[in-house]
Amino acid sequence: MQVTLVLVLFSIFTLKAHSQDSLQLFYINKVILSQSDSATIAQCTKIAYKGVSLEITLFNKNGNPETLYTQGQNYRWWKDSVLFSYVVPAALYNESDSVSIHPTFQIACSGLNGNRGVENVEAEGRETAVKNIRVKFTSNPPGATVYLIPKLIWERTPALSKSRSQAALSRYVVYNGITPVQATAQEYVYIVLFKYKNRFVPVECSPTHFNTDDTVFANFQQ
Repeated sequence: MQVTLVLVLFSIFTLKAHSQDSLQLFYINKVILSQSDSATIAQCTKIAYKGVSLEITLFNKNGNPETLYTQGQNYRWWKDSVLFSYVVPAALYNESDSVSIHPTFQIACSGLNGNRGVENVEAEGRETAVKNIRVKFTSNPPGATVYLIPKLIWERTPALSKSRSQAALSRYVVYNGITPVQATAQEYVYIVLFKYKNRFVPVECSPTHFNTDDTVFANFQQ
């Protein structure tokens, strides 16, 4: 079964991962089915996105590609959209100018063609290449911790937007994330949460490929 995926967010930003030598990146897609696939899915009484395998190609400024194969992590889905993260070597990513990702989704389909069991179906996503945007984070005074959170996730996660749970926030702290610091993002709307001592300042930002070097600032002296 072939599935066309229309990109609503290809979110890449530097995070503290399991090692300082790796980065955790996030990817969000909206799934749009072809007419024939829609007819197939309509025969299922229930569908669930179970996982994703990835072919990731990183291009440096000279255009030389480096291809990696991995599995998506932290997999979540709602309605017709999916979200997952993956980990890549920091050295490769920091030297890259753009990234291409080719996902293959594993979908559990219940009741297909009237069957009582669950049938596992693979849905190949369209390969998408996105140019990196460099974002600088500064604060007054310097020394603030920076969390970079897609607005979609911020609005759907009270532990982030309301209680400021450290356990929830820890997944989104930028790599070497003490101001002044630079990270990489893709074109989307984010909430940048600055933390200085026990104070938080949220700032909404929208990096754009028309301005590949952007700056986000928080003032704790007000």
